[in-house]
Amino acid sequence: MKNKRGLSMVVTVVILILLALVAVGLVWSIVKNLINKKIEEMECIDTLNKLSLNNRYTCYNSTSKELRFSVEIGNIEITEFLVGLSNEGGSESIKVVDGTSYTNIREFNGNYNENINVPGKNEGKTYVLDMSGSLENPDSIKIAPILNKKQCEISDELINIDNCMALLS
Repeated sequence: MKNKRGLSMVVTVVILILLALVAVGLVWSIVKNLINKKIEEMECIDTLNKLSLNNRYTCYNSTSKELRFSVEIGNIEITEFLVGLSNEGGSESIKVVDGTSYTNIREFNGNYNENINVPGKNEGKTYVLDMSGSLENPDSIKIAPILNKKQCEISDELINIDNCMALLS
């Protein structure tokens, strides 16, 4: 009888140790997921104020129905970004990916259907977007970086887009 009591104490201790290990495993799983989510959010925080629109070279030409927008990238590597356009009638967005050709986007001195490049670290580039057949006469433009296939928050916005013809006069 004495041996059975000693054996039940050992079984109880083993069960308690196993329960403790399971509890630690569950807590670690939850904490690990929270840490991973915070790390993903930190990637986007690194882009704040490092992707911007240059107002000086951003304008809309109502004659040719082309929007010229200039993007500047700070000390960060970005290979794609999202451009959002809107006017009183609606809005649309265009995803710009490095090394991709578009029928309606070109680099300032380039041609449509040619591969365009996203600016590198501490560089800027001006693009031309053919707006015919889509949202004409946009009055605002927004830009947001995309990192690891995840869209970050809007990093810059211009509320009033100048008329390119007025800039030439």
